[in-house]
Amino acid sequence: MKPSRKPLFRPHALERYRASQEQIVWPHFASVRGALLLWAFVTLLVLLAGVLWAVRLPVYAMGPAIVVSGASPDQARIAVFLPVSDAAQVHPGVAVQLRFEALPDAGHALVASVDSHVLSPISIRTLYHLDPSMGLLVTRPAVVSWVNLDASMLAQAPDWPAPIDAWVGSTGEADVQIGTRRALSVLPLVGDLFPVESR
Repeated sequence: MKPSRKPLFRPHALERYRASQEQIVWPHFASVRGALLLWAFVTLLVLLAGVLWAVRLPVYAMGPAIVVSGASPDQARIAVFLPVSDAAQVHPGVAVQLRFEALPDAGHALVASVDSHVLSPISIRTLYHLDPSMGLLVTRPAVVSWVNLDASMLAQAPDWPAPIDAWVGSTGEADVQIGTRRALSVLPLVGDLFPVESR
């Protein structure tokens, strides 16, 4: 007896299989609305990353500050004691934010000069006659940056019009801008990929 030559699959089933191979069949869970929402989300993420890449945030070196005598009685300067690690980025003309209780509107100023040598805490306490409380703020080697104290900083002070040399010994804090970094660097995990850029 001869085996039957009958095809294994029905012709109608073979046609349906060939047609399904020729056309793209989207998964059942995908819809036009879902795809549009996904593309909108991805576009929003790309735009947000672009904005975070373009925006730059200032980076500051912080240190204690004290008003010291100038070359004449009508002059005074502010000595800012900055960590040695930040000294290379500080140069004349960089911005400084000053915070003094006695000089509430000292505000913004510019670095006038920077000493090139490093001072030990004991040298700083001795050279600038720091009292024990201020001396405790200088706990490591530092470089001194100088800011000129002028009348515009004193004009709104509660004790104005005291002479400039009357402010000698006033203490406060200073933030010296040493560079900028991209806003993207504040995000966890990727922050270390974007170093501080010097000014």
